[in-house]
Amino acid sequence: MLKIGESAYSEVIEKPECLPMDFTGRPMKGFIFITPDGFDMDEDLEYWIELALKFNLEHYR
Repeated sequence: MLKIGESAYSEVIEKPECLPMDFTGRPMKGFIFITPDGFDMDEDLEYWIELALKFNLEHYR
């Protein structure tokens, strides 16, 4: 699960490894769930980590 913000969400949600983060029947805005296929390679994992860090550093400094 990653918090990436709503603008990045709209860019990546169409990727097959991305799912809306939905615990309660309502998707959480700006959060995504990445399936294991989305981070099985180091480059993929690094992409998602950098995306989450970018959002969080911009909004929580």
